[in-house]
Amino acid sequence: MAKVAISVTVVSHANTDGYRAYNDELPKVKRIVSKLYTQRIERAHMTPRNRLQRLNRKTLGYSKSSEMHDRIIGTYIEREYYV
Repeated sequence: MAKVAISVTVVSHANTDGYRAYNDELPKVKRIVSKLYTQRIERAHMTPRNRLQRLNRKTLGYSKSSEMHDRIIGTYIEREYYV
């Protein structure tokens, strides 16, 4: 099995809704209070939900087999992150 190098991700900024708790946790330089990037963030979260629909019981593609769930998740991760 090949070894995979893991890289460290540096966070350049954080999008917030202006909640006061963020003032203590995030430096003002890295904090963006706006909805400028909301669509991109929501789209990034929606893609895996749509592609992994077989995990949801109320869809037509639902599978009861745990082996099938493992294969679907493995295939998704392989295609999305390694190919």
